[in-house]
Amino acid sequence: MTDGHAQQNARRFEAARNSFHGKTMTETQLRDTWGIAGIMERSIRRTGTFKDKLNDFTNAFARSERFEHMKGEEIIRDIFKVRFGQTMNQMREGLMEREAALGPDAKQEALERARLVLADIQQGETMPFYAASEKHALPFAKTHGVTEVAAKKSMSAAFKEAEGRDLYDVGKELEAKHHVPVREAHREAQKAERREYARSGPCR
Repeated sequence: MTDGHAQQNARRFEAARNSFHGKTMTETQLRDTWGIAGIMERSIRRTGTFKDKLNDFTNAFARSERFEHMKGEEIIRDIFKVRFGQTMNQMREGLMEREAALGPDAKQEALERARLVLADIQQGETMPFYAASEKHALPFAKTHGVTEVAAKKSMSAAFKEAEGRDLYDVGKELEAKHHVPVREAHREAQKAERREYARSGPCR
């Protein structure tokens, strides 16, 4: 975190402390709620949804602090708004609007990133499809202000249009050919090291 971000974060936390609900909470309660707000923001940016996760975290928070569920959710929603400057639903709607407005430049970038996914599965250290897909979806999502799910959908759609095949299917084929053998060889090497260690015993 840069100094500027750290200072902004500190100012927002102080604002949360001085908010209507913040004034009634202990330091621990406020920090826990602040953390939950961060988890909710991450969930919205990843999938564009938050209701189920909000319900789960509200249940846990309200139960541990002996709040009624409604009060617990109200606290979390208010601290979220102070921390991020908008409500959870406003953040979700903004992501959806930007997804709907993606243009040709975004489509071309999506195709380029889809091809990078396949390259990462085959080259260097290699990685599984899910990891390569997430690696390239994250910067696309950040650049265009959309969810990670939307980024992956855009990459898949652009690849399908250009290549006539599903990105997932091609990625899994390459994973089986390139990544799985490397992964299995690594596992076997670790097993051999453990067997050798067991035979020789620990150094004394």
